[in-house]
Amino acid sequence: MHEQTFYRKQKTTYLTLWFAYTLFYFGRLNYAVAMPVMRESLGWTTETLGYISTAFFWVYAVGQLVNGYLGDRVSCRWFVFFGLTGSAAANLLFGFGAEPVFLVIIWGLNGYFQSTGWGPIVRVASLWVTGDKSRLIALLGTTIPAGFFLSWLVSRQLLLELPGQWPVLFWLPAGVLAVFGIVWVWLIRDFPPGADSNQQAPVVPRLKGGSRLLPLRSGWILMLLGLVSVLQGMVKDGINLWTPTILVESYGAAVPEAAAFSLMLPVLSFFGVLLGRRLGQRLGGEETKVIVVLYLLTAILAFAGRAVLHADTLWAAAAILGLCQAGIYGINVQLMMGIPMRFAAEGQPSTLAGFLDFASYVGAGLMGLSIGPLRSFMTWGDLLALAGVLCVAGAGLTLLVQTRSKDGSV
Repeated sequence: MHEQTFYRKQKTTYLTLWFAYTLFYFGRLNYAVAMPVMRESLGWTTETLGYISTAFFWVYAVGQLVNGYLGDRVSCRWFVFFGLTGSAAANLLFGFGAEPVFLVIIWGLNGYFQSTGWGPIVRVASLWVTGDKSRLIALLGTTIPAGFFLSWLVSRQLLLELPGQWPVLFWLPAGVLAVFGIVWVWLIRDFPPGADSNQQAPVVPRLKGGSRLLPLRSGWILMLLGLVSVLQGMVKDGINLWTPTILVESYGAAVPEAAAFSLMLPVLSFFGVLLGRRLGQRLGGEETKVIVVLYLLTAILAFAGRAVLHADTLWAAAAILGLCQAGIYGINVQLMMGIPMRFAAEGQPSTLAGFLDFASYVGAGLMGLSIGPLRSFMTWGDLLALAGVLCVAGAGLTLLVQTRSKDGSV
C-alpha cells in the first residue's frame, strides 16, 4: 500500500478512536449531573444515588477484566459496536425509570456495555501506531476530559431549557451513541491494510497472541499496579461523580450553575494529560516516575483544597477540584495506556488495559459506596484531604513498582 494512503487511513483511525471513547463518556457522565435533580424530584437520599453509581462502577470493573481479555481475541470493530449500541439502549431505558432497583440494574448493564470500549480501543491503537507512541497516548488521553466537557456542557444546556427533566440527559446520549455505532463500523478496521489475523502488516508490527492471561511476569508488580489503579480510581471518580453535588450542597448553587462551574474539571484535565506527556519526556519515558510525581502534586493540592472547600467561594472550589483532577488524569493516561502499550509486542495490550481499568473501577465503586456513610461525619473538605492521603499511598506503591522492576519502567 502506498505510504501516503496508509497515513491517511491511520489519521482516520486515530480520529475515530478518539470520538468513540469520548462518546462512551457522554453516555456515562450524564448521571453525575442528573443526581442532584433526581434527588430533588424523586426524593432519594445520597446513599440511594450512590448505590446506582456503585452498580455501574463494579459491573464496569468486572466487564473490563472480561472484555479486556476478549478484546485481544475477537474483532474489535464489532465488539466496540456492540458496546456503543448496548450503552445507547441502557441510557434510553434509564430515562424511563423511577424505581431504585430498576435503575441499579439498568445502570449496571450500562457499565458492562461501557466496559467493551477501552481495552479494544487500546489494541486497535497498538496495531495502527507507527513511530513515537507518546503523541497517540496524549491524543487518546484527552478523550476523558473531552467526554466530561461534552457531557456536562450538554447536560447543563438541557436542564436550562427543560428544568427538572432529568430523563432527557439520558435520551440524547442514547441517540448519539446509536448513530456513532454505525459510523464506527463504517470507518474502523481491526488491522491496517495488508495485515490480517494470520499475516504480519508491512508497516505496523502485528500483535502476536500471548499465552498468559496477563503479560507481566512478576505477580508482585501486577498486584502493585492493581493497587495503584484502585487508589487512582477512588480519587478520580470520587471527584468526577460528586463535584456537581458538592457545589450544590456547599454553596447553594442551582444545578445548571454547578454544572457550568464543574466544566473547570475537564478543561484543567486537558492540561494534566499534557503535563504527563511533558514529564514523560523529561523522565526518559518511564511511566512509574511520572505517576509518582503527579500523585505527590495532587496530594499537595488536595491538602490545600481542604481549606478552599471550607471557604465561601464557588469558583475557587471548582478550580481546586479541577486541579486535583488534572493530576489524576495525567496518572490515568500513564496507567491505562502508556503501560499497556509497552506490552503490544506480546499481543495483550487490551488484556492489561482491561485489568488496570478493572482495578480502577473497583476503587471507584468503593468510593461510591463509602461517600454516603463518610458524609455523615465528614465535610467535603475533609473528604478532599482524605483523597490527598490516598494519593500519598499511591505514590508509595508506585515507588515499590519501580524497585521491583528491572529497568524502573515496568
